[in-house]
Amino acid sequence: MEQAVLIDMDITLIASAERHVQGLEGHNAVLNAVLDATKNGLDGVDDLFHDGGMVREDIRAIATGFLRDATDLEGTALEDRVDEMVSGAVKYLHSHQGDFKNI
Repeated sequence: MEQAVLIDMDITLIASAERHVQGLEGHNAVLNAVLDATKNGLDGVDDLFHDGGMVREDIRAIATGFLRDATDLEGTALEDRVDEMVSGAVKYLHSHQGDFKNI
């Protein structure tokens, strides 16, 4: 189940880039821009989107919602686990790039 959430986070990130980032032609250009922006973590998407962190927070919200439904975590423990899931989503995206070429 958690892997499905990581994939959902990645698809949301790519779909957001397709809708909101100007000057990217074609899905491969979008995917490459997202991969480049996330090479050091999710914070890099702020420079891609120029949105004050809105997309980054949307991705974190997916993890938070899942964890609130699936666990009893709260406070710092919840935030730490959200950070782990976000990192896991970025790692999944980079290690499974081919899975996202035709979405």
